[in-house]
Amino acid sequence: PLGALTQMVATTTSPAHVTCTTLGTFTAVDARKAWGTLPGRFRDNATWLMNPTTLGVVRGWSTDGKGTSGGLSLSDYAETSTGPTLMGRPIRTSENMPTWVSTTGAQNIAMVGDWSQFYYITRLGGQTLDLVPNLFSTTTSLPTMQRALVSVIRHGYQLISPQVAVLVSNT
Repeated sequence: PLGALTQMVATTTSPAHVTCTTLGTFTAVDARKAWGTLPGRFRDNATWLMNPTTLGVVRGWSTDGKGTSGGLSLSDYAETSTGPTLMGRPIRTSENMPTWVSTTGAQNIAMVGDWSQFYYITRLGGQTLDLVPNLFSTTTSLPTMQRALVSVIRHGYQLISPQVAVLVSNT
């Protein structure tokens, strides 16, 4: 299965990608551009996804701590009791998203979308259960005289529509 970032990078259909206004920067203008590109029917359940270092950049947009300077209004960015929000929608961080690097090269920065609509998940075939009659030690490579069961199940994951999410990138 491919992750959301992998599938969004591979999707070139508009409006799946938004390019930053100035290379090497991620500003409130870019966040508004991504939010404006996301179709309205997906905004009510949208969630932002970014690396914690990128969230640090977003927090830095507000130099007065209230979200009123740096081009943001109070409704754009806020720290709430349930976590930070951008454009009124929650921000979730993931170490699997690219780390923020101020570069003019190719850089994926953040994503926003309705993740409940993103994947079509199917179970392919059935489940198999096999007996492993003898396990081997990882240190001595000798038999341990232990048995184990191995279970295998296949799932398929697929992007439903590139319109449910927007990827913000440098290029």
